[in-house]
Amino acid sequence: MQHIDRDLIERFRNGDDAAFDQLYEKMHLRIFRFGLRLTACREDAEDLTVQTFAEAHRARRGFQGKSSLETWFYRIALHQAHRIRRKKRQEGRLHDNLVDRHGDRGFQRIELEQLIDTLPDRARTSFVLVRCEGLSYREAAEAMGKPIGTVQSDVHKASRLLRSGFAFDDPVKDTTEDYGYEV
Repeated sequence: MQHIDRDLIERFRNGDDAAFDQLYEKMHLRIFRFGLRLTACREDAEDLTVQTFAEAHRARRGFQGKSSLETWFYRIALHQAHRIRRKKRQEGRLHDNLVDRHGDRGFQRIELEQLIDTLPDRARTSFVLVRCEGLSYREAAEAMGKPIGTVQSDVHKASRLLRSGFAFDDPVKDTTEDYGYEV
C-alpha cells in the first residue's frame, strides 16, 4: 500500500477539493478492483467506486486517524459492496458472467473469480482484502471490524475452498500467481 502523507489527509478532512482529487487519483483504481472482485460485475464495481468516494467525501470529517486512510476507504467500499449485494438479492438479479478474452488462462481466471464470488461473504471479503488487495491481516481486520485471528482463519478457509473447487492440475497456484492473487 502506498503511503498518504498527513498534510494531504488533513486537507481532505478540512474539505479541500484538490486534496480529495489527489486521493481519488491515488486510490480509485484500487477501490474499483476491490469492488470488481467483490461484485464480479463491472457496472456494480463502478457504482461501488463512485458511492465509496461520495460517502468518503460526505463523511471526511469523521475520519479520526485510528486506522490508515486506505483502511477507512476499504471499509466504506465494503459497506457499499454489501449494499449492492442486498439490492441485487432484493431485485432477484444474478451476477453478469465474465467474458473469456484470454483462452485457457482467461477461462481459469474467470473460473477463479466465479469461485471467489461463491465463497461465504466474510471469507470472500477477507480473502480479497488480504490476497488480492495486499492489505495486512491487521489492516483487513480494521476494515472489517473483526479480530485479526478471524481474518486469518477466513483467508485460510477461503484458500482451502478455492483449492478444492478447481478441476485443473494446480490451477489456483498457477492462475493466482499469473493474476496477482496469492492463495
